[in-house]
Amino acid sequence: MSVGGPGLAYVRLTPSPVAETLEWLRLAACGERHREYGDPGAAARFALRDRDVALVGAVLRTYRHYVPDLLMPSPPEQDWDAAWRQQLEQVRATPAADAVRMLPGNLPREVRDAVQQGTFAGRAARALRHFYDTVLAEQISTVRAAIDAEVAMRARLMARHGIGHAVNTLHPKIHWSGAAIDLRVAFRETWDLSATGLPLVPSLLGRPGLNIQLGDPANSFVQYALRATPAPPAQVQGPVQLFGAHRAAILRDLDVPRSTTELSRRHRLSKSTVSYHLAALLGAGLLVRAREGKAVHYSRSRDGDQMMALPVTRN
Repeated sequence: MSVGGPGLAYVRLTPSPVAETLEWLRLAACGERHREYGDPGAAARFALRDRDVALVGAVLRTYRHYVPDLLMPSPPEQDWDAAWRQQLEQVRATPAADAVRMLPGNLPREVRDAVQQGTFAGRAARALRHFYDTVLAEQISTVRAAIDAEVAMRARLMARHGIGHAVNTLHPKIHWSGAAIDLRVAFRETWDLSATGLPLVPSLLGRPGLNIQLGDPANSFVQYALRATPAPPAQVQGPVQLFGAHRAAILRDLDVPRSTTELSRRHRLSKSTVSYHLAALLGAGLLVRAREGKAVHYSRSRDGDQMMALPVTRN
């Protein structure tokens, strides 16, 4: 397969926050291990208790090696946070008819019902946000740093040696022919991406090999796994490593009901930061809240108590 035409002028390297999130979710849903980081962890499996996360997990588990296009929008030319927001909106805004077309086969009944009722895209977008916020948010800096370093390194190669050298060293199955980017895969077609260009997406959490999505010129990309990886996001599995130090400390402190103001004072964090962490923990089902007069108090739920009781283990 080759990608040629004027669109080569717009070839770019860009991260895909949705792709990284989906890859970690897929590992948890399929009971698999990452080639470098091992088990996706208790927090990822815990997140699968959420109905919407379980819905997306059922799709990934059914297809195994295929991710429907609606769940993998092409990353825009923006920084990580802006790209994340735009990709989630693209997932949410998928027309119901497209969801029907992109989700063929014998899927679990709840997935079929959501597709037929036109609710799958909205639930999928919520699932991705929920999984990201409760599992990856406080550890995503490792992923971002590795991908940023890859993009910067490729930019230096391109500046010093040209696009051919930068492309040829991406992956053994990606080759610069002098007039096109050749992808050494089983089927042979030529794609003209004149209007959109081709995003080349480095992935830290993805599987080895290439993930090629070229059916729709407006939603096309080639994702490749990074060869060199830093230390895994968390070698120790316990509340601090699963949620990050701040969330774990807040969760630990909520063995008795406390307000946002009280938590802000006790942990020396701004109220907005505390509110952000509380929303993530509440969304994960780890907290309950109750209003007392004008104040809202938070405390751990039964699931929150169980999470705090998780033993600290090493991969």
